[in-house]
Amino acid sequence: MRAFIALIFLCLMCGNVVANSVQDSATPADAIIKAEYDYLRAAYLCRDVVGADRYLRARSIVKAIELGFMEKEDIAETLVKKMENEIQISLKYHSKNISAEECDTLLKAGTHQLYLAMDSLFKL
Repeated sequence: MRAFIALIFLCLMCGNVVANSVQDSATPADAIIKAEYDYLRAAYLCRDVVGADRYLRARSIVKAIELGFMEKEDIAETLVKKMENEIQISLKYHSKNISAEECDTLLKAGTHQLYLAMDSLFKL
C-alpha cells in the first residue's frame, strides 16, 4: 500500500502541484500535496519576517509527511526540493512587503490545510 501511495505522489509531483483548494482536489493525495506546497510556499514567502528557522521547520514537516508515506528519504527529499524549486522560480512569491500579521495568518492557514488534508486521507 505504501509503495502505491509513493507511486501516486511521484506521478502527481511530475505535474503541477498547484490546485485551487483542498476541497477541490480530486483525491486525498492531491489535497495533501497541495497543502504541503501551500504551507511550504507560505513559509518561504515569510522567511524574512519570521526567520529562516521557521522556514526550515516547515520544510522538515513537509518532508516528514512525505517520509510517512514512502519511507525513502531520497525520494522525499527530491519531492521537497522540487516544490522548493517551483516556489523559488515563481516571481509572485518574492514579496518583501508582507507583514508579520499576514505571515501569521498564512502559516496558520497552511497548518490547518495540512491537518484537513491528512484528516481526509485517514478517513478513507
